[in-house]
Amino acid sequence: MKKISFIVEGGKTITLIRLTRSGKSTLFNLLKRFINPSEGSIKINSQNISNIILRSLRENIAVIP
Repeated sequence: MKKISFIVEGGKTITLIRLTRSGKSTLFNLLKRFINPSEGSIKINSQNISNIILRSLRENIAVIP
């Protein structure tokens, strides 16, 4: 994945629907901190997710396969 950026307002839900191998799983793994970004950062409420307690972060992100 390269140069992805989006903003989601607090309390809102987003849906990611793309073709196979488009990066959905990678994005999920980055958001849940199963992997770390090689460049840039991921922020929630202007806070880098690397500074959020891992358990709290994972409890507040859901995926419906």
